[in-house]
Amino acid sequence: MHEHGIAEELVAAVDRSVHSHGGSGASKVVVEVSAGTLEEQTLRTAFDIAKQETTSSDAELVLVTVAQEVFCLQCERTLPLDVHADQSAGPPLCPLCGAVATPVFGASGVTLKSIEIEV
Repeated sequence: MHEHGIAEELVAAVDRSVHSHGGSGASKVVVEVSAGTLEEQTLRTAFDIAKQETTSSDAELVLVTVAQEVFCLQCERTLPLDVHADQSAGPPLCPLCGAVATPVFGASGVTLKSIEIEV
């Protein structure tokens, strides 16, 4: 499952950060998630499993959902993707001109934004 791999990578990143800052653990992990890129509840469950017996074991996972963005070569702009438009027929389309647009997010659509480290 995609979410389990993401959770394991998040826990590993938190552990590295806690150790590099001389902390004893993490109390909060804030993650930005592009809307529609994964199942949030599955990620929460996977995080709870992956964090056991790590410096993240007491950490609260906070997910912040953000709109997916696309870059349109025609408009030369980055715009929020219209989540109400039918995108099932192919690649995402620019919400302004209708041209094929390129999604703007990492491979997973997940960004580790902050970690609260306990000292």
